Amino acid sequence: MVSFCDFLFQEKYYERCLLTCFQFMYRFPQDPIEPVILYHIARCYEEIENYELAVKFYQRARSKVGKNSIVFKASENRENYVHLKNKNYLELFKSNKTNNNPYHLIFKGYASMDNMDWVLARQNFIEAEKQFNHPHYSKLLGPVYQIIENIQGVPQYKKLWVTLSGVMIPGGGHFILKDWFNGHAIFLTMSTMMVINYISQMSDVSGNILYQQSAKLLNPLVTNLRSDQESYSLNGKDAIPKPINLMSSDVKYKIPPLVLGLGIYGGSIWQSSKKTQEKNIGLVHAYIVDRMVFISPDRFIDFAEPTFIEK
Repeated sequence: MVSFCDFLFQEKYYERCLLTCFQFMYRFPQDPIEPVILYHIARCYEEIENYELAVKFYQRARSKVGKNSIVFKASENRENYVHLKNKNYLELFKSNKTNNNPYHLIFKGYASMDNMDWVLARQNFIEAEKQFNHPHYSKLLGPVYQIIENIQGVPQYKKLWVTLSGVMIPGGGHFILKDWFNGHAIFLTMSTMMVINYISQMSDVSGNILYQQSAKLLNPLVTNLRSDQESYSLNGKDAIPKPINLMSSDVKYKIPPLVLGLGIYGGSIWQSSKKTQEKNIGLVHAYIVDRMVFISPDRFIDFAEPTFIEK
């Protein structure tokens, strides 16, 4: 069964390996190899990205052995590595008792980089290099230091230019930030409102507003009108007024769209200006994620790990 567990793990059949490991523990409780079995159960859970159970079984494996054993040290390093992969940085930084563990410092350094805390990241990497005290690890950390140095050279959006672009062109600030959806939406909205306003002011050949309703069509509807052959009058005490004013102001109809347009225009400028910092942070984080492909923390996973079969 142990050989079969080893075969399944080496061939990356992690779910079948889990089943076989649990069968072994059920058939042979309290076996001396139990800590190794628990460690590999945790490794299988880690590989299938069930990080919560992985941490649980790493802790169980450590509880079965002494602090100087391979199982204990490997479980501790793997648990910290799981916290890093799961972005559970609170747990990773919570424990300060392992500051003499260079692997723990390495993982905290990577977590600090992901949090864009460059000062703390550098401190952790420098301390880890001191703990390793070997040229091999100094060589591995060289590109990491270089990335931290190059952070200052990552292209950034200028808040002033973003704001001015939004002033000159509706949605211009969003276009600068490559926020195409919001930029197009604001530009089309403002353009449509300007076109409608222009059409409403168009005049015909005689100079009259083209789309203004003719006064000839404004006929009052009266239901209590009384007439004879010579005159018209109203029933009751009502009377027909002599002066009839058919002129009215359209200012009240222009104010709401004007306020709406100014709100959209000013809001787009404010929103694009506010998003500038968020976009700059995103650019730096994207740079870090891109470089992590080449300097991932996997390159530091070289500590001794327990095996099913001692060769």
